[in-house]
Amino acid sequence: MGIIIGIMICQIIHAQDGLGALRQPSSWADYVDTVQAGGTLGEWQTSGVTSDVWDGIPAGKHYTNSSSTMLSEDGTKLIIMHEMKTRDGLILSTGSGFVTWDESRGRIFSSVSGFDGGKLFSGPRELIGMNEKGTVWEYVETINGSTYKTSEVRRFGTGNTWSHTHLREVNGKTVEFTDVFKPASPPKHAGPLAPALSAMEWQLGNWETQFPNGKWTVSFTARNHGSMIEINGKSEDGELMTGMRFYDKEKKAVKTFFVNNRGDSWENMGHLSEGKTVFRGSGVNEQGEVTSSVGIDARIDADTYHFTSIRIGADGQARTNPVRIHKRIK
Repeated sequence: MGIIIGIMICQIIHAQDGLGALRQPSSWADYVDTVQAGGTLGEWQTSGVTSDVWDGIPAGKHYTNSSSTMLSEDGTKLIIMHEMKTRDGLILSTGSGFVTWDESRGRIFSSVSGFDGGKLFSGPRELIGMNEKGTVWEYVETINGSTYKTSEVRRFGTGNTWSHTHLREVNGKTVEFTDVFKPASPPKHAGPLAPALSAMEWQLGNWETQFPNGKWTVSFTARNHGSMIEINGKSEDGELMTGMRFYDKEKKAVKTFFVNNRGDSWENMGHLSEGKTVFRGSGVNEQGEVTSSVGIDARIDADTYHFTSIRIGADGQARTNPVRIHKRIK
């Protein structure tokens, strides 16, 4: 354990190089103001060749990475998303997550999940510190039954570029991988969504419905020039959910994955048709139990859709949930 802690300290010191003294934000507003001034919000792209810093992504692959960081509509969190593709359009990595303020600890909290090489990954991110030059994070990733740590540094830019560096100890050596992001290219399609997702354009916007823990508001937003759909939800009792939907060219299916602020993560895969989405999903709840489900979003009219689901719990019992009626918020 002492060796691992020593390695992480060295990684963090390496990551801080060039940034100077770091501090913790005094509030959520302090953090957001610093990040906005740093010029990293918005939609961005980069390209390069992969390294062996990630367990789920093979080294030596030419890629293009589309990334976005957006402030949620209610201003309580930053939504982060990325999609890394090869030259022929195959997805190497895709993921989403959020950054928010943990009132109980008086600190920033962040969590991400997604797919690397078709395998689900997830993990928490801890803010080591920040200043006017950038932010430094420690990230603990779990994928394919194994867990490892990396350090991350975002170096703020001028509004036209910024960089994101990952550091990890691999076989006793520090592997460093840096992306330099530039503003994303304009879309090549006419509508808000890319053709593979265009059947879901009717669902874009804000909705409300009732669940056992009270009223939920749910939003569907086109991101990364329509190649992804960001999905956000918030309940009356404070539960937060964020997810991302995208088309997987290799699987020839639409994938979605979610995380929430209770520690749950889940994924689904399915197909779109006009006015309807059908998905089969699986996930891990906050107790570490594996669950599965089938869900259908069915459009009723321009301002109404129904969500029907069957969930199979860790005990193997199937439960049909009541139909949730979603109404558009105008």
